[in-house]
Amino acid sequence: MKVRIRDLDGCPISGATVETWQANGQGFYENQFPDLQPDCNLRGIFSADRAGQVHYVTVKPAGYAVPNDGPVGQLLGSIGYVPRRPAHLHFIVAADGFETITTQIFDGADPLIAEDALFNAKPDLVGDFLKEVAEDARVRWSLDFTFVMARAANPGGNRDDEDRTVRICRLALTGALRFRHPGAERCGGSRGWGAKRALVLSTPNQKGDAEALASRLGDIAAGVFAEATMHTPLEVTEQALAAFKTSGADCVVALGGGSTIGLGKAIANAHWRRTRW
Repeated sequence: MKVRIRDLDGCPISGATVETWQANGQGFYENQFPDLQPDCNLRGIFSADRAGQVHYVTVKPAGYAVPNDGPVGQLLGSIGYVPRRPAHLHFIVAADGFETITTQIFDGADPLIAEDALFNAKPDLVGDFLKEVAEDARVRWSLDFTFVMARAANPGGNRDDEDRTVRICRLALTGALRFRHPGAERCGGSRGWGAKRALVLSTPNQKGDAEALASRLGDIAAGVFAEATMHTPLEVTEQALAAFKTSGADCVVALGGGSTIGLGKAIANAHWRRTRW
C-alpha cells in the first residue's frame, strides 16, 4: 500500500495520521474470528513522512456477505438486493488544520463493485489493485491512492462532529475521556460527562479490557455486555437492550470499534436517551 496525502494545491501534508482497518483474504475482520486472527489484526495507525506519504504491507482484502439474521439483512432480502459488500479498505485521515476524511477505498475489479449493500462504492473511491507476478511465480498486489484534504473552516475551533449529541469517544483505562477527533478538548474523569450509570459494551475478545474499564468507572459502572459483533445482529441487539434495561443504565460506553459503536447506537435509538460514547 502506498498512500499519499495532499492539500487542494497538491502540496504534501507531512505528519498526517492515517488510521486503517480491513477484512482479510477470506472477507473476515479479526473480531469476527478472534481465535483465528490475532487481536487488532490488519488494523494500524501511521504518520505520513515529510513527503506526505505512508507505505505499509498488508493482505489483499476480499468482499463479504452482510449477515442476513438482522433487520438490515432482512430489509435487503425483501427488496431483492444482493447482501454483499465488494472488497474494500477503511481509512480515517486526519491532520491539524484540515477536515478529517473518513472513507473506504474499493477494489475496482470486484464483480460486485456496482452492488455494494451500503451504496458507498462511488467512482472517486475506487482503486486499481495492480497485479505483479515475480520470477518465482508468487503474486503480489499493489495499490497507490491519494487523499486530498480541504482546510478546516475554523481550525482549532468546535467542529460540527464535536457538537453532535452522540459523540464517539475513547475511554482510556486511566478513567479519562478523549473525543475521537484530534482537535477536541480533553474531558475530566468519568464524572465530567454526566453519566449516572454506564453499561460498558465490548466484543467477546475485549471482555477483559471492558471489565477493567468498568472497575475504573467504579460505582458509575452498571455492568459489562461483551457480546458485540459485526453488523449488530438482531438477536445480539435484543440481548443488549435487555441488559441495558435491567442494569438501570442511562448511558453506554463503547470500547472498541464499529461493532460496539453500532450496538450502542441501536440502544440509544431504542431508548431515546441522550447517550454519550
